[in-house]
Amino acid sequence: MTENENLDDNLDEMTSYYGQLAPRYESKQGKDVELSEDHQKYWKTLFSCFQKHVTGCNILEIGCGPGTWTQQLAGVAQSVMATDYNESTLVEARKKTYHYNNVQFLQADAYDLSNVEGEFNVGFAKDWFSHIPISKVNLFFDAFHKKIGIGGKVILADTYYKDPRVPEEPKRFSHIDDEGNIYHNRRIPGDPENKMWKIIKNCPTEDEMRSYLKDRANDIDYHIHDTWSKRSDWCITYTITH
Repeated sequence: MTENENLDDNLDEMTSYYGQLAPRYESKQGKDVELSEDHQKYWKTLFSCFQKHVTGCNILEIGCGPGTWTQQLAGVAQSVMATDYNESTLVEARKKTYHYNNVQFLQADAYDLSNVEGEFNVGFAKDWFSHIPISKVNLFFDAFHKKIGIGGKVILADTYYKDPRVPEEPKRFSHIDDEGNIYHNRRIPGDPENKMWKIIKNCPTEDEMRSYLKDRANDIDYHIHDTWSKRSDWCITYTITH
């Protein structure tokens, strides 16, 4: 199924969705209640997949949201510059406890990053890449790699679907636009209007990720993390060459 889309309007809608979701994001994810043992193990083992790449490093985080992963990074990093496009999510992120006083927060556009200052040797983004329209992937890599620099390490991870149309949850899938972006239906918990939002939620294959990085990176490692039956994530690490 395809629909003609005004991509800018859709990106504005997605930005508004996450801006309004910010105070409720972790309740949506179930992170404000005690997690099951399997759930805790899943997040712990996922973090261990890339912990060695971030320990002692100066990290630029894209799409930090309410700071869920920022908090994990800050526990092992030299420093973290956590960025997000929405100030409302940064407000939530700042509420968390960061024991080592090594985190800065900045509102920034992931496709530009010109207002981000500092030197970084690691770039990190969790649950951000799936929201990038296909036509903006190269723009993102251009800005991100320029800020990290040649020789820097990058870690990207996001939700993995065998079929991003989510056949096991048919009400979640909305449509595929003319560019090939996949849209999911989302609602904000507690919204009195119960508005339905349409959010880009792409799930690139390993071949697609390697194609994006063909002339940009080496030491590429891609794997699917699926130690818990209720969720899987893809994770890719690489070294910037361009």
